[in-house]
Amino acid sequence: MAAFAILVGIGFFCWLLYGAAIYTLPFLVGAFVGLHAEEAGAGALGGIVLAVGAGVLVLIVGRAVFAQARGPLLRGTIALVFAAPAALAGYSLTCALFGLTLASEGWRQAFAIVGAMSIGVIAWQSLVPTGTACR
Repeated sequence: MAAFAILVGIGFFCWLLYGAAIYTLPFLVGAFVGLHAEEAGAGALGGIVLAVGAGVLVLIVGRAVFAQARGPLLRGTIALVFAAPAALAGYSLTCALFGLTLASEGWRQAFAIVGAMSIGVIAWQSLVPTGTACR
């Protein structure tokens, strides 16, 4: 029963990561701005407000610039800027999760690389709707 609960928990965290893959870059920018603002004297509430505002601004500006971009190189670059932090987060999460269960470092790295590629592709597809990748 405990093994089933652990599998359900891991599945839940993977589902959360899948749903939040495109929001990795805005979250990181928001966290950076919020921590910097709090250390600069804005206080906890000011840091939270600035963090949320910065994260939302990055997401809105990124999607607007992506929607207005005409060339495939620019669109690909913008999508890569959003997908790369998500892939890194996917690698870190998968490596940590399989580090709890697998003893072999080679298998752990193999699964972590597959997790990073999967989450990176998910983030890419969340930003680029099907059929409009490089038009």
